[in-house]
Amino acid sequence: MTAVTTSASPVVSVDAEVVAVHQLSPHYRRIVFGGPGLERLGPDRDPLDLRIKLLLPLPGRPTPMLEVGDDGWYQRWLAADPDTRGRMRTYTVRSLADDEAGRRTVTVDFVLHGAVRGADDVAADAAHGEPAGPAAQWAAAARPGDRLCLLGPNRAVGGRSGIEFAPGPARRLLLVADETAVPAVASILASRPDRTGEVYLEVPTADDILDLPPVPGITVTWLARDGAPHGDLLIGAVRRALGLTCAHRDCGADCVLLGYAAERMTVLSVPPDGGAGPGPDTAESLLWETPEYSSGADRLEPVPGLTTPAGDDEADLYAWIAGEAGMVKHLRRCLVRDRGLSRRRVAFMGYWRQGATQL
Repeated sequence: MTAVTTSASPVVSVDAEVVAVHQLSPHYRRIVFGGPGLERLGPDRDPLDLRIKLLLPLPGRPTPMLEVGDDGWYQRWLAADPDTRGRMRTYTVRSLADDEAGRRTVTVDFVLHGAVRGADDVAADAAHGEPAGPAAQWAAAARPGDRLCLLGPNRAVGGRSGIEFAPGPARRLLLVADETAVPAVASILASRPDRTGEVYLEVPTADDILDLPPVPGITVTWLARDGAPHGDLLIGAVRRALGLTCAHRDCGADCVLLGYAAERMTVLSVPPDGGAGPGPDTAESLLWETPEYSSGADRLEPVPGLTTPAGDDEADLYAWIAGEAGMVKHLRRCLVRDRGLSRRRVAFMGYWRQGATQL
């Protein structure tokens, strides 16, 4: 397959080259892509939580490319020979950069599990439900000069295709992410939103805490999992911040996990003055709910008679939550049902599901 993109295509396909690789932490590897054609991809400026597609080659196979030209490109890829079409994965863009000549680079931060360490670590990650997937394996081995097909929104078409972050008039933010969505949060913060708020980020270890762009009035809280169940620290921290009692996914009583989450918090605060301070797992099976779109019909309406309705404390709040689908679904219940937050002011995005595979 060769890359073909018409000027009116909503999607562009680019044969991109790896121009730089940086190991940010034990579980984060930054890869910078360059090459002709990337100037046609993405928005003009801040990418926010922009999603793009990566077309990964199968082991021992050449790098696949994909013809695009209309909205049927994904169906054509599905119909192609599985041995040659490669594997498609969705990633958020960490940053876009244009030089004086108009050449664009695209930076993607990959989460690595067992892929970059020894066999014992691979086995340990697999035991915790975190085996290295094809994208992590590719990223772990990537070197400058390697090539990959990137697919993303056509810059010439304009609009906000692939971007969900849309706080509108809200003046307070609640951003919640596991390690897979940390790059999207970092990109949002890099746009320096003129708002106050709270950010909660869960990562595998304390060594994975990254330097993020400081934003006046926004407090960032890191939660190092260090073997704890995936998502439990985020659930505990967010429920604690919302004034809800139980941090577990299913129980309804006071829970020691609230204190457990608090013990593992690393808070980075920036004062207002600016001082430093979809395989079987498809798009239909993952929770994806924004003011403009919902992946399912299971609407969670606020419970009548709430003692802490969103009419006061959360009236000016916009919530953006992304990561493992089970964690996202639980926090959706916390905000929409337990706190009464309108779904018109939330974005819940299941980036992946524990135990599920993709095409």
